[in-house]
Amino acid sequence: MLHHGVESNNIGFQLMIGFAQVTKTKEVKAYFVKGMELAKKQIDEFTKILLDNNVQFSATSGSTVTTSTIAPFSEKLMMCCVHYLNGFSIVGISLGTFFTLRNLYFPF
Repeated sequence: MLHHGVESNNIGFQLMIGFAQVTKTKEVKAYFVKGMELAKKQIDEFTKILLDNNVQFSATSGSTVTTSTIAPFSEKLMMCCVHYLNGFSIVGISLGTFFTLRNLYFPF
């Protein structure tokens, strides 16, 4: 669950960087920057938990954001994308928590 959290937040972090650099509206850019900071904080926390428990974390994806400043989508569509990805993340964390608790109570 923690490994998945690091990987998904890494993807979200890169997405927020890309969206923030192409948006023109100040408020929308602040929204993406705030999301970028949140993803970075979660990556740090999840990685710290893994390392504190002597679990070495494998390298994350090597992809990087381009330097383009031309928006591939409208700002409204980019914000909608972030909204849906946040929802999927919450469901994923809930599912991971469910299976973690299941292993504690039903060890078979």
